[in-house]
Amino acid sequence: MSPRPFHRSRLFWLGVLGSLFLIWVWWDSGAKGTMVQWGRGEKEHEVWLGDGVVGWQGTTHLDGYSAGSDLTGHRYAMLNQDEEKAVRFDFPPALSSEAETTETVRTKEVEVALWVIVVCHAVAWLGMVLWWQRRKGRVAMVPQGK
Repeated sequence: MSPRPFHRSRLFWLGVLGSLFLIWVWWDSGAKGTMVQWGRGEKEHEVWLGDGVVGWQGTTHLDGYSAGSDLTGHRYAMLNQDEEKAVRFDFPPALSSEAETTETVRTKEVEVALWVIVVCHAVAWLGMVLWWQRRKGRVAMVPQGK
Protein backbone atom coordinates (compact mmCIF):
# COMPACT_ATOMS: atom_id res chain seq x y z
CA MET A 1 0.00 0.00 0.00
CA SER A 2 1.54 3.29 -1.06
CA PRO A 3 1.59 6.22 1.38
CA ARG A 4 -0.95 9.00 1.09
CA PRO A 5 0.42 12.07 -0.78
CA PHE A 6 1.07 15.19 1.32
CA HIS A 7 -1.50 17.27 -0.59
CA ARG A 8 -4.25 15.04 0.80
CA SER A 9 -3.43 15.83 4.43
CA ARG A 10 -5.32 18.23 6.70
CA LEU A 11 -2.03 19.85 7.69
CA PHE A 12 -1.37 20.87 4.10
CA TRP A 13 -4.82 22.35 3.49
CA LEU A 14 -5.01 24.14 6.85
CA GLY A 15 -1.66 25.74 6.03
CA VAL A 16 -2.90 26.77 2.58
CA LEU A 17 -6.03 28.35 4.09
CA GLY A 18 -3.96 30.11 6.76
CA SER A 19 -1.56 31.46 4.14
CA LEU A 20 -4.37 32.70 1.91
CA PHE A 21 -6.03 34.43 4.87
CA LEU A 22 -2.81 36.17 5.92
CA ILE A 23 -2.09 37.30 2.36
CA TRP A 24 -5.63 38.70 2.07
CA VAL A 25 -5.22 40.56 5.39
CA TRP A 26 -1.92 42.04 4.17
CA TRP A 27 -3.50 43.10 0.85
CA ASP A 28 -6.59 44.58 2.53
CA SER A 29 -4.57 46.52 5.12
CA GLY A 30 -3.35 48.89 2.41
CA ALA A 31 -6.83 50.37 1.91
CA LYS A 32 -8.66 49.77 5.18
CA GLY A 33 -7.66 49.81 8.80
CA THR A 34 -9.17 48.07 11.80
CA MET A 35 -8.76 49.10 15.42
CA VAL A 36 -9.94 47.68 18.74
CA GLN A 37 -9.62 49.62 22.01
CA TRP A 38 -10.32 48.60 25.59
CA GLY A 39 -9.43 49.84 29.02
CA ARG A 40 -9.88 49.31 32.72
CA GLY A 41 -8.92 51.75 35.42
CA GLU A 42 -5.91 53.83 34.46
CA LYS A 43 -4.76 51.47 31.68
CA GLU A 44 -5.87 51.52 28.03
CA HIS A 45 -4.92 49.16 25.23
CA GLU A 46 -5.29 49.47 21.47
CA VAL A 47 -4.64 46.90 18.74
CA TRP A 48 -4.72 47.92 15.10
CA LEU A 49 -4.17 46.60 11.62
CA GLY A 50 -3.40 48.91 8.71
CA ASP A 51 -0.65 50.14 6.39
CA GLY A 52 0.86 46.66 6.32
CA VAL A 53 1.40 46.37 10.10
CA VAL A 54 -0.21 44.90 13.19
CA GLY A 55 0.29 47.17 16.17
CA TRP A 56 -0.33 47.33 19.91
CA GLN A 57 -0.26 50.36 22.17
CA GLY A 58 -0.54 50.35 25.93
CA THR A 59 -1.21 53.58 27.81
CA THR A 60 -1.05 54.14 31.56
CA HIS A 61 -2.54 57.36 32.89
CA LEU A 62 -0.46 58.70 35.76
CA ASP A 63 -2.84 61.54 36.64
CA GLY A 64 -5.71 59.40 38.00
CA TYR A 65 -7.75 59.39 34.75
CA SER A 66 -9.96 56.29 34.56
CA ALA A 67 -10.33 54.68 31.14
CA GLY A 68 -13.57 52.89 31.99
CA SER A 69 -14.19 49.34 30.80
CA ASP A 70 -15.50 49.81 27.26
CA LEU A 71 -14.54 47.66 24.31
CA THR A 72 -14.83 49.50 21.02
CA GLY A 73 -13.90 48.58 17.49
CA HIS A 74 -13.59 50.62 14.30
CA ARG A 75 -13.10 49.86 10.61
CA TYR A 76 -11.90 52.87 8.64
CA ALA A 77 -10.49 53.88 5.28
CA MET A 78 -6.83 54.85 5.37
CA LEU A 79 -6.32 58.63 5.32
CA ASN A 80 -6.03 60.28 1.90
CA GLN A 81 -6.50 56.99 0.04
CA ASP A 82 -9.24 55.72 -2.20
CA GLU A 83 -9.54 51.95 -2.25
CA GLU A 84 -8.53 51.92 -5.94
CA LYS A 85 -5.40 54.01 -5.23
CA ALA A 86 -4.38 52.18 -2.06
CA VAL A 87 -0.89 50.77 -1.69
CA ARG A 88 -1.28 47.01 -1.68
CA PHE A 89 1.37 44.73 -0.20
CA ASP A 90 3.31 47.49 1.55
CA PHE A 91 6.72 46.49 2.98
CA PRO A 92 7.22 48.51 6.17
CA PRO A 93 10.14 47.81 8.56
CA ALA A 94 9.92 44.36 10.13
CA LEU A 95 9.59 45.47 13.74
CA SER A 96 9.35 48.83 15.42
CA SER A 97 8.74 49.91 18.98
CA GLU A 98 8.77 53.09 20.95
CA ALA A 99 8.01 54.26 24.45
CA GLU A 100 7.15 57.73 25.66
CA THR A 101 6.54 59.12 29.12
CA THR A 102 5.13 62.52 30.01
CA GLU A 103 3.96 63.90 33.34
CA THR A 104 0.49 62.41 32.87
CA VAL A 105 0.83 59.47 30.45
CA ARG A 106 3.21 56.55 29.85
CA THR A 107 2.85 54.95 26.40
CA LYS A 108 4.42 51.83 24.84
CA GLU A 109 3.90 50.86 21.22
CA VAL A 110 4.97 47.84 19.15
CA GLU A 111 4.38 47.21 15.43
CA VAL A 112 5.09 44.05 13.44
CA ALA A 113 4.98 44.10 9.64
CA LEU A 114 2.47 41.71 8.06
CA TRP A 115 5.06 40.43 5.58
CA VAL A 116 7.05 39.13 8.58
CA ILE A 117 3.97 37.29 9.89
CA VAL A 118 3.31 35.77 6.45
CA VAL A 119 6.94 34.61 6.13
CA CYS A 120 6.98 33.16 9.67
CA HIS A 121 3.72 31.29 8.99
CA ALA A 122 5.06 29.91 5.70
CA VAL A 123 8.35 28.76 7.27
CA ALA A 124 6.60 27.12 10.23
CA TRP A 125 3.99 25.45 8.03
CA LEU A 126 6.50 24.14 5.47
CA GLY A 127 8.76 22.96 8.29
CA MET A 128 5.87 21.01 9.80
CA VAL A 129 4.98 19.48 6.42
CA LEU A 130 8.62 18.44 5.82
CA TRP A 131 8.94 17.05 9.36
CA TRP A 132 5.71 15.11 8.89
CA GLN A 133 6.91 13.74 5.53
CA ARG A 134 10.27 12.78 6.98
CA ARG A 135 8.64 11.18 10.01
CA LYS A 136 6.49 9.08 7.72
CA GLY A 137 9.58 8.08 5.72
CA ARG A 138 8.42 9.81 2.54
CA VAL A 139 11.35 12.14 2.06
CA ALA A 140 14.47 10.55 0.63
CA MET A 141 17.44 10.79 2.95
CA VAL A 142 20.43 12.46 1.33
CA PRO A 143 23.59 10.40 1.84
CA GLN A 144 26.39 12.30 3.56
CA GLY A 145 29.59 12.74 1.60
CA LYS A 146 33.03 11.98 2.96
